[in-house]
Amino acid sequence: MSAFYYKYGLSYLLLTIFLISCVTKRKLEVVNSTDISATANRESITFILGDDIQTDNMYYKEAAKYYNYNQNDRTEYMVNSCRSLTEVREYLVKYPPANNQPWGTVNLVTHGNQWLGLSVKVMPGKKRTTANRLKAAINQGVFTPLPADVVDSRSELFVHGCSIGRNEDLLEELGNIFQSKDEKPLIRASLFFENYTSDEDAGVVTDSKRYFVKAWFAYYKKGYKPGDIRLSRQLHMRYPNSNINWRDALSRKEPRWPGDSYHYTFDVPIKWIVTYTNEAAIPNISTDEEKHLWLMDQKELLSVIESTKIPINNFNWRMKTIKYKLNDGTLVPAIRAKGYATILCVLVPFLSKDQNPINNYQPLVPELSDTTYYYVKHGTKLLTQKIK
Repeated sequence: MSAFYYKYGLSYLLLTIFLISCVTKRKLEVVNSTDISATANRESITFILGDDIQTDNMYYKEAAKYYNYNQNDRTEYMVNSCRSLTEVREYLVKYPPANNQPWGTVNLVTHGNQWLGLSVKVMPGKKRTTANRLKAAINQGVFTPLPADVVDSRSELFVHGCSIGRNEDLLEELGNIFQSKDEKPLIRASLFFENYTSDEDAGVVTDSKRYFVKAWFAYYKKGYKPGDIRLSRQLHMRYPNSNINWRDALSRKEPRWPGDSYHYTFDVPIKWIVTYTNEAAIPNISTDEEKHLWLMDQKELLSVIESTKIPINNFNWRMKTIKYKLNDGTLVPAIRAKGYATILCVLVPFLSKDQNPINNYQPLVPELSDTTYYYVKHGTKLLTQKIK
């Protein structure tokens, strides 16, 4: 008798650095080259933009199975060697579609979330992708328009990372860096977390699914986790109309079956540095009260914290005076503040309404135009160009 396994992988925040170039050698796996695309025979490609480092969350491995085996969403090509957006763009330019038409769908699979953006780097060796870092890279001339035979307004850039669809500024900038001179692609991203699962029989993948996962959030200072009773109370106060059994969901960190509730935690760090002209100008931050007063005086930092939607009192702050090196090498006095909040997510996948005892636990598959589940920014022909 052969063994049967259920495996899953969910996109969360993972702060990892990979420096692998993807333009020196073409690494393609033809998956369904005989399929006819519904959009003018265009080819599709999936970029798996990371490696799994947690054995209990094989997100990239499960996503790769999905885009290899799922009958509806598998793509002609899959690339596993890119670890930055500049490498993805270089790959698309170096290996354009063989049918001389722009790409149809370009899937970007990466860990990410609505608070901290995408874990994939903007450039090799640099920091994770945020809207501000993409804007800075555009202003520095890092990105130039893609050729017209690579993308146009009918191409689709589908970003797969948990609730990235709620970070509209980031998605707008992604559209800017993947545009051609005259046209922008369609941008799509899930408003919810994404969970990929596969069924295997004797080591052979028999089915692969993608679940959209609804999340409810509780917050606390890193290192100061409340008990389950207090966390359940916080969740109930934040979501009084929910029928979730919070205590039950807090009792496990992975689902027992597809559609089961469970929870996951990750940290949101904020680093802030303020420089001063001389040592005498540095305010005293030796007491908790003085640290709090200094923090409340940093208007720009408070704006950043507000944008995360995390209450400021849920950050654990560490502050110290340092010597900060400017771009010209000059050392100046500064205060460095690091704040850490922990986000606890209670998660429940969306299931299809057509469940039955034989065909149970099937995922909800919303229409691609359904903005209840997706952020969608339609492709456009440009009158003015963001990238010169």
